[in-house]
Amino acid sequence: SPWHFMAQLFDPIREKTVARAFSNGENKVVVRVPKYRADGTKLHVLKLFLEVYSPDGIRKTESNVCIPPPYGLALVKPYLDGPEIEKRPCCRGILSNSISCSASVRSLWGRICSQYDSFLSANLKVDCPSDRLLLWTRTRAWMQVEGFSYEFGTPFQTRFEVDGAGRFARWYFSVKCTLGRSADFIFTLSLADAENAALLRIERVKSGDNDILSPVTVVLRPDVEWRSFHSSTKAFEGAESHFPKSVGSTKESFVFAPYGDSFVLSMPGAVFHQDPQWVYNIAHEEESERGQTPDGDVFSPGWLSVEMPVKSSYVLTGRFVAGMDAAKTVCDTVAPSFSKEKLSLRGIKDSLIDAMNLFIVRRDNLKTVLAGFPWFLDWGRDTFIFMRGMIASGMIDSSIDILRAFSEF
Repeated sequence: SPWHFMAQLFDPIREKTVARAFSNGENKVVVRVPKYRADGTKLHVLKLFLEVYSPDGIRKTESNVCIPPPYGLALVKPYLDGPEIEKRPCCRGILSNSISCSASVRSLWGRICSQYDSFLSANLKVDCPSDRLLLWTRTRAWMQVEGFSYEFGTPFQTRFEVDGAGRFARWYFSVKCTLGRSADFIFTLSLADAENAALLRIERVKSGDNDILSPVTVVLRPDVEWRSFHSSTKAFEGAESHFPKSVGSTKESFVFAPYGDSFVLSMPGAVFHQDPQWVYNIAHEEESERGQTPDGDVFSPGWLSVEMPVKSSYVLTGRFVAGMDAAKTVCDTVAPSFSKEKLSLRGIKDSLIDAMNLFIVRRDNLKTVLAGFPWFLDWGRDTFIFMRGMIASGMIDSSIDILRAFSEF
């Protein structure tokens, strides 16, 4: 500094000053930064307080000194708990499968922050990546018991998890009712392998001594669209009258077919109630920040209801069906197998390898790499940069498949 000063380094974790020094004759100090002390999932942030004794008087400043975890201690946290969800409601989870079908969901159930958010964005050209068709935007949900209705979300959501390899996302709820009783649920979204289908598993689990015990009614209202994932739906452009006319239904399902092909959504054991509804001007915060279209509309053909006793589960499945052959129902779709255990902290290396698998998809009978979710397809430059990590991780066969695929170009 040009002037004499005092420096103080404060550690909020230990709640103590770990270093204090006055500048020497050269107006500088050397401070040894303490060892990393946080839990491995975040930076260890120290506070640096300075008092500079300038000719114009004392100037005080406060800065952060951030210590990253050493490699061996660094951990990835694939979940958020209740208070963290309220602070970070737009934290994104990405799912994908081998044919470039994808989902982009948020930590807070039902929240939409972008035009790319969806439960199902189908890749119609299944042999290679292409612009995706956004079909199933989200699902709103309520629990009904003894004449009362409780909407899933804040304040009942207790946890959000997303698998690092993009196999599933999971929301936990504890719905508090009258007289201190509660009902607990786990919602799990996954993508079927090698087809344009998404599965939402609704499970009611025992919540302890305060459980309601009696069956409750769960109401699900899916919101749908039919558009390129690079655009947004505007009801006034014709969809407002056209979409409701494009819905057919059975007892347990509906078929949405506005433009020749079909989106079929069904839930065996539930009852579908046709009740068209629009939700207008949903904010797309991320696009708004970039000066793009700031909002969009979604359409709901109706709602499904199902009675759920403790330890019961149902699967809501949505599938794209080419053409008008909606007789190909989704009832036969089987959810991918994955652990039902809560996700825990993982090491950096395993987490990065998981994440790499999220981006490796099919190109014809070989493989390619998606250049980034939720926007991009496969590009040569990004693919070959990515392959350096694949080779370092031992993914030699997949790397050879990618080289063969791109040699055709």
